Amino acid sequence: MQTPTAKTIGSLFIGGVFKSTDGGESWRAVTDLAASPHALIGPLAIDPQTPATLYVGTRADGVFRSTDGGESWSAVSAGLPNLPVTALAIDPQTPTILYAGTERGGVFKSTDGGESWSAFNTGLTNLLVNSVVVDPRRPTTVYAGTQGGGVFVIFTPADASERLIEAIRRSLPPEEQTSLIGPLRQVATLLTDANPANDRAACGRLDAFIDQVNAKEQSGEVTAAQATQLRQDAGDITAALGCP
Repeated sequence: MQTPTAKTIGSLFIGGVFKSTDGGESWRAVTDLAASPHALIGPLAIDPQTPATLYVGTRADGVFRSTDGGESWSAVSAGLPNLPVTALAIDPQTPTILYAGTERGGVFKSTDGGESWSAFNTGLTNLLVNSVVVDPRRPTTVYAGTQGGGVFVIFTPADASERLIEAIRRSLPPEEQTSLIGPLRQVATLLTDANPANDRAACGRLDAFIDQVNAKEQSGEVTAAQATQLRQDAGDITAALGCP
């Protein structure tokens, strides 16, 4: 796993996971899944910082994790639907952040190495996901390839905040931007570190942003259509954060 000749592969067919330590010249089963439903292995992902940690997606039993190069496995599927896992991707900078693509369920995200999962589908209109890729230079941006629906870009709340700031700059005159951009800048800063305290603080700043939008709508500084769009965009971020 840590040398150029070490390889691990997952199979879509009965047999489980096989491992080679000689560049593929020979292989051995590192776990016997032949008699189990989760022998139908789909995607396999390797932790880029700790290569002995592997994840496999299955057709019927969610995601399994190994921390010893595939010699043993444990289920890490809390929160995943009972659907085939078709894709796995790991955040290269924070490998405890994982993404799982599913058949008919869209994309799910874990921030604790697979121990728990939640839906990550903001903006994703086709839930038949075939592939998931994390942008290596900006891991908060995730790409989902779908069956018949093309490729979607899924932004995390931090990226969505930055995107909303850019939209404000394009659509409003400079004198109307500052009081709206300020709270969003604070949201983006808070969300650079994922922890519950920062998420709660970000929710508060989003409330402040919406208050500013409402005030500007009442004073006529923004139109009703502009205010509605800004509230909708902010609502998407609060929903992704799980704000009360």
